[in-house]
Amino acid sequence: FAFTDQTSADQLYAKWLKVYDDNKVAYRNGVEIGGCEKQKNGLLVAECIELQNQQKTKVHTKSILLALGSGSAAKVRLMGDGRGIRYKLGNVTEYVGAPACVIGGGMSAAEAVVTIAAAKAEAKDSSDVYWCYRGRSMPKVAQGKALAARFYESWMGGNIRYLPLSEPLAVFRDDQGKEFVAVKTRRVEQQNQPPELVCYEFEKNRVLAFIGSERPVDLLSQMGIKEFAAADAPAKKRLAVTPLRESQVSGVFMAGGLLDPAFIETGDFAPDALQATV
Repeated sequence: FAFTDQTSADQLYAKWLKVYDDNKVAYRNGVEIGGCEKQKNGLLVAECIELQNQQKTKVHTKSILLALGSGSAAKVRLMGDGRGIRYKLGNVTEYVGAPACVIGGGMSAAEAVVTIAAAKAEAKDSSDVYWCYRGRSMPKVAQGKALAARFYESWMGGNIRYLPLSEPLAVFRDDQGKEFVAVKTRRVEQQNQPPELVCYEFEKNRVLAFIGSERPVDLLSQMGIKEFAAADAPAKKRLAVTPLRESQVSGVFMAGGLLDPAFIETGDFAPDALQATV
């Protein structure tokens, strides 16, 4: 759904949290599901991971609704341990105080760059936000007038740095054990010499990536939820649910963008039955 007023992600985020607070809806912020198992007594045990410190906790429940959107954030592929690289903006003040890096060339990345740049300016932070993307030309940010105006204002503030033709390469630790992400900015070749890479280094917890989304196949498979190939489109994998949106794992439901762009509705998950209920 396209918001015609181009409401920023952080404003929507704050709006929905207020709705939860006003209606006393319990929630836990900055947490993602890492897996789920069913016990012999029928209860589901979900593993929850705190994004800030990677601490794991378990939640016992009778049912789970997976409303993960059109897909989970695609992970950055690089050498070393990529855990800790962020895929949601969260608390923007955590990017203040040292150089920050946003990876990706789409609207979500542009929104993050603008938001971080504004936070740095407000805090009188002299460090910049670096925009890393693989393309040669500057990503388009003018799909909505509101974002274009905000981006221009932030750009005039002078704390946005473009890194075209760049990409993250590896995670490494310094002598004190702090983790950094190396981002390649140039590859220099000279005759009779080995190629030389020029990189920037960013603290891992100040690296934010928006490089698209993908269906969390591994997570679903671990939970016992399979994708199916329908007879009318064998190359396209689809998820199957009952009319109440329950998956083949009892107690685990799916809804929303996770089922897009098409899904199978059935009361029988046997392969032969599925072909008759597309």
